[in-house]
Amino acid sequence: MFPLLEGSEYRALVESIRADGLQSPIVVTADGQILDGRNRLRACVEAGVRTRLTTYKGADPWGFVVAANIHRRHLTTDQRASLALRLLPRLKRDHPKGMASKEAIRKTATAAARLAGVSTSTVERAIRVEQHADLALEVRSGRMTYSRADHILRAREHEKSLPRKPVTCEVRHGDFRKVLTDLENVDAIITDPPYARASLKLFGDLAIFADKVLAPTGVLAVMTGLMYLPDVMRELDGRRPYRWTLAVVHHQMMAVYARKVAQLWKPVLVYGNGERINGDVIDATSGSTRHHVWAITDSRVSRSAKVAVK
Repeated sequence: MFPLLEGSEYRALVESIRADGLQSPIVVTADGQILDGRNRLRACVEAGVRTRLTTYKGADPWGFVVAANIHRRHLTTDQRASLALRLLPRLKRDHPKGMASKEAIRKTATAAARLAGVSTSTVERAIRVEQHADLALEVRSGRMTYSRADHILRAREHEKSLPRKPVTCEVRHGDFRKVLTDLENVDAIITDPPYARASLKLFGDLAIFADKVLAPTGVLAVMTGLMYLPDVMRELDGRRPYRWTLAVVHHQMMAVYARKVAQLWKPVLVYGNGERINGDVIDATSGSTRHHVWAITDSRVSRSAKVAVK
C-alpha cells in the first residue's frame, strides 16, 4: 500500500543500518508475510547486516500496516487519498449488508479517510475521479491532482446540464478591423495575434474593437508572447478592465534566443468579467498539433497563413 523508499532517503537508511545495525525488527505474519519493514529488509541485505524478525500477534494486520507507516511517511494528499482507495474494499465488508448504498459509501469513505489521514471529502473526490478512466490515468501518472481532475469532472457535468442549442459556425477570412465590423453583443473574443514588435499596434486596435462589439459581460482573452509583454499590456490597458493572466503550459520548449530563455509557457491576458475561472494554469503538455491542417502543410508557409488556416 505504501511506495518503496527511493533515492537519497533510501541511501540514508542503508548507511544508518550499516553504521548502527537494525534498530527496529521486521514485523511478519505467522506465515512469513512482511507487514512492516520492507525497506529495512532491503537495506539490511544491501548493507550486509543481519535481520531480526518479530511475529505480529494482533487481529487487524491492515490497521497495523497503516498505523505503522502513515505518520512516518512524507506522503502527499493525493498519495494518502490513493491509500484510502486501497483500503475501501476491506472496509466495505465491515458494514451491514442492509445499509443503504449512499450511507454505506459515506461511512466507508469516512473510515478510510481517518486511517489515511485525509478528509472524507478528499476520499469522496478520489472515488468520483476513479470512475472516469481518462482522469484517473492522468492522476496515477502524476500529471494531475485529484483536486484538478475533480474540477474538470464537475465542469463536464455542468456542461451536460446546460440546454442544448443549435450551433452554427461562420468563418470570415481577413483583417478583423475590416471583416468583423458588423458584430455586436459578442460573449467572448479569444485570439492569438502575432507576437512581433511590428504587430504591437494590433493589440491597441483589438482593445478598441473589443469595446465596440463585446457585450457588457463579454470577455477578451488574448494569448501573447513574453518578449514584449509590458508593451502588449499597455496597448490593451485603459479600456475593458484587466481581470487575470492565465498560464498555458506547452508540450515543447520554445527557445527565445534574443533573451536567452527557454520558454515553456505563454500568458493569456483576460479582460472583462464573465464566468468563473476554475484554475489559472492550462495544461497543454498532452496536446498535439500534428493532426492540424496547418501543421502538415509546407514548412515554408508563413505564420500568418498558418494562423488563418488554423
